[in-house]
Amino acid sequence: MLPAEHLKKAMRLEDTITNRLDPERDWELFIEGAYGCALHYIAYITGDRHHEHRDTHEGLSRFLGAHGLETIREAFNTLDLLRQGRWYGKKGNGDAVKEAMTCVRRIKGTLDER
Repeated sequence: MLPAEHLKKAMRLEDTITNRLDPERDWELFIEGAYGCALHYIAYITGDRHHEHRDTHEGLSRFLGAHGLETIREAFNTLDLLRQGRWYGKKGNGDAVKEAMTCVRRIKGTLDER
């Protein structure tokens, strides 16, 4: 997938989770969607800036750190922990959704950085 296609997909996923899901009722899907959205923003950013990206989350934190993308790395790591704790754990609430979207906004906020 080309970087521009990753950006379109990230934007579509973000629109879907923010406009079609109820964060209190659909928190698992909301966080999973935020995670997918973040992965596509990251693929766009790394593909555009470094002409390479990871197609999976495995090794992504290390990859981001190696490319000096610390803000993105920190946001991704937080989102990854939220996803694991909410999807595979028993916790769930609107606060986790807010934190997940804060991570997505932090990642998205770096789009124009060079």
